[in-house]
Amino acid sequence: GASFPLPICLLVLCAVRRAFVLVRDSSVVLSGGADT
Repeated sequence: GASFPLPICLLVLCAVRRAFVLVRDSSVVLSGGADT
C-alpha cells in the first residue's frame, strides 16, 4: 500500500469524523430534531 505522511492521515481522519458528525446532525434534524 501507499504510505502517506502522518499529518495527511490526521487531516483525513479529522475530515471523515467531521463529515460523519455533519451527516448524523443533519439526519437528526430531518428526523424531527432533539427532544430538548
